Amino acid sequence: MIDPSKVIRIIDMYNKFRSPEAVASLVKVNEETIQISFKGSFCFTCGLNEWFEDFRLLLEENGINSKIHSIKQIDVDEFLVTFKTNDS
Repeated sequence: MIDPSKVIRIIDMYNKFRSPEAVASLVKVNEETIQISFKGSFCFTCGLNEWFEDFRLLLEENGINSKIHSIKQIDVDEFLVTFKTNDS
């Protein structure tokens, strides 16, 4: 099982360097998936998916191998991203 406190530490690292343009928050963690809410103005010229891929790379650097499973736009400035662990 994925340790939620580890994911929270990764979120803190992500937000330290990307806030206020993008702010991540934990929605849900289970054995197979991690759901993260991303809110902010983003830099759309950078490519929206890059904001989410950066988070995936932080997961990987911290021992959680995953892939982006889905991206759902909740509002103009909010996205719900589901990462599926490679072990599932």
